[in-house]
Amino acid sequence: PSTNDRAKLLAVQGAPDRSLVITSRQTAGRGRGGNRWWSGQGSLTFSVIFRVPRTSIALQNLAPISLVAGLSVVRTVRRIHPACPVALKWPNDIYSGPKKLGGILTESSVRAGRPANLIVGVGLNVNTRFERAPAAIRSTATSLCQGTSPSHRMDEARVLASVLKELCKLVRQFLRSGFQPLCDEWTSFDAVPFGSRISVDDGNINMEGRYEGILPTGALKLRGESGLHTILSGTLRPVGVLPITHKV
Repeated sequence: PSTNDRAKLLAVQGAPDRSLVITSRQTAGRGRGGNRWWSGQGSLTFSVIFRVPRTSIALQNLAPISLVAGLSVVRTVRRIHPACPVALKWPNDIYSGPKKLGGILTESSVRAGRPANLIVGVGLNVNTRFERAPAAIRSTATSLCQGTSPSHRMDEARVLASVLKELCKLVRQFLRSGFQPLCDEWTSFDAVPFGSRISVDDGNINMEGRYEGILPTGALKLRGESGLHTILSGTLRPVGVLPITHKV
């Protein structure tokens, strides 16, 4: 049903660091906030278990892990498909042009006196076709193969191996040094233009204002009527039409 749910169970049962849970068919995939993640044939849907050492600086703030995981996908796309425009939308969406290419779902648990289990779930449309997808998804989603000219199937195993290599490398760096060393690179792929009008729902309150990028902590900066707000987790939505930036 869900690779993240299976990974969480395996983590509790003692699965080793960097264990991979992958499926060709996910029937109850989840996105942020309990949203359902649709995946069709040709999609990569997988989760990786990371064990966080007690000494890791990231234990002070694990929230940016979704940004780190998104960056690993962008690095992969740029290497194996240089002509494909790719960008990141805070905190966990991957875009190709104006359409969604993939998403990240991260979950963590910290127990007193024990390292944290960090689950990083990735959904990436590689050779996905959307004829049988819900209408809303058909109009808003794309895949890597649709970004090729002419359209052709991509090697899913190669894409998977490349994402995993980048993911493990960047997660190791994040656990050692935090998000600050990666912040500028993430910002260079930011899909949302600086100054765009947005709303952000953090689960408790919905705020509206101008987007001012992200901080080295991974928090979003929103300039509202009452001043500058920093939001560590939430859902970003455009107010009006948002011109998603193309990053090539």
